[in-house]
Amino acid sequence: MPFSESIRKEALVNSRRRCCICNKFSGLYTDVHHIIQEADGGPNTLANAIALCQDCHGQAGHYNPRHPKGNKYKPDELRKHRDYWWEWCSNNPFNPLPDDPVSISPEVVSLPYIAPVIGNTAIPFELEIKNKMEIDLYSIWVLINLPAANIDEMVLDIENSRNMGKIGPQYIKPDSGAMLIKLKSQGSSLPNYDFSKTSVYIKGIGKDAPGYIGISKLSPNEKRKFNIRLNNVSVSETKEIPLRVESYSSAPSTWLLEEDNSFILNFDLPDKELFKLGMEEFGFINIEYKKRD
Repeated sequence: MPFSESIRKEALVNSRRRCCICNKFSGLYTDVHHIIQEADGGPNTLANAIALCQDCHGQAGHYNPRHPKGNKYKPDELRKHRDYWWEWCSNNPFNPLPDDPVSISPEVVSLPYIAPVIGNTAIPFELEIKNKMEIDLYSIWVLINLPAANIDEMVLDIENSRNMGKIGPQYIKPDSGAMLIKLKSQGSSLPNYDFSKTSVYIKGIGKDAPGYIGISKLSPNEKRKFNIRLNNVSVSETKEIPLRVESYSSAPSTWLLEEDNSFILNFDLPDKELFKLGMEEFGFINIEYKKRD
């Protein structure tokens, strides 16, 4: 049997979706590998799990002893790679690596406790997301880790956002886990929206549900800025909310034309299994119209 969803998620979080061997950020393409294979009696436990990019996974999982070339990855070596990387990630939770393809600022939002403040307060901040690569990137998701603050009744407002209500499992493709956003065409067979400017905010329902800002596309060296306000903040001590890039893709998202001339935006989700479970809060941050000739 494969790893449980909770074990897989913990291994990905502990590794920050980076390969424990080469430390490359793999985003959606991070695999969770059995250090000792199931066929050899390896358990489906966190102690037997390691996050790998697909290149390293291919090398760690395949070796021909009858034609030995190179040096096989052995369980003890994999554990040392894993333990070293998990310890680094634990000791440096907000530190980006130089080769991160997407940079964000700030990486931490501080919620200060200033006595004797009575009642709720609002904390504004500007979030900047930048593609540092020389190629287009798609489905960029930034985690705003509200559960880390452990504050009830917090409301996150984004300037120029439009609340679209709730989305449920019927909007999630069961085969890929991609989110489908339906947009009505304005009397043409072409979409009226500039696909590269589509941004959304999605948050799971519940006290410990994470929130994500997703961008459909960032061109090389492009920056996107969002003015955000955390409302109804009431804290008894200073808290910090970490922000980090959760995933991105080099594969374009797509427009799919429906029979009624509406369009479906095929948008990869940061945590597909989470958003298949129930109703989620969802809103557009900005969708810009595209002027047609």
